[in-house]
Amino acid sequence: MFTICIARAMGLSREHINPIAHGAVFHDVGKMAIPDRILRKPGPPDAGRNAIMRQHCIRGYELVHKIPFLADAAEIVYSHHERYDGAGYPRGLASRQIPLEARIVSVANCSQYPRFDHL
Repeated sequence: MFTICIARAMGLSREHINPIAHGAVFHDVGKMAIPDRILRKPGPPDAGRNAIMRQHCIRGYELVHKIPFLADAAEIVYSHHERYDGAGYPRGLASRQIPLEARIVSVANCSQYPRFDHL
């Protein structure tokens, strides 16, 4: 809902908001492809675990872009961990290279965490 509120406050049209809402709901769907031993491992992630976790964006994109009513949200799923400074993943996009919709989902998603350094 926070994603939709941000999009509405930005004055985006309903047609523009629907894919954003789908992207918000399904942004982490790729985690289904990540083994539970990685997802549920306690403690801070090491480099190997981090590399595997980062695959969830690609795995989610591969799934979502094949579903007709979600295809418009596929780029959001793929890009929601990109960072404005270019230090994100999976493609290292920066600034306006990151789709606006993915930036909105990222901001809404990080609002539930106490830190904002992953944007």
